[in-house]
Amino acid sequence: MAVWNPAAANDLMAFAANHGLTPMVGAFQNMVDLWANGLPGHTNATFPFGNYQAEVTADTGQVHRIQFDM
Repeated sequence: MAVWNPAAANDLMAFAANHGLTPMVGAFQNMVDLWANGLPGHTNATFPFGNYQAEVTADTGQVHRIQFDM
């Protein structure tokens, strides 16, 4: 399992490259962003996408963590 956190020094694409996920991570990020934007305010939610999972913060509605189960 690998976890990417936006607060980390490396960005998502660098993380993906380091874990061999580059071809699919762009589409995944776009799907998660669209999904998060559609959530009502103050919602905790998890977005399942194959073997990946994204968590959304309750106060901002922004994706704060993407977890890759490998």
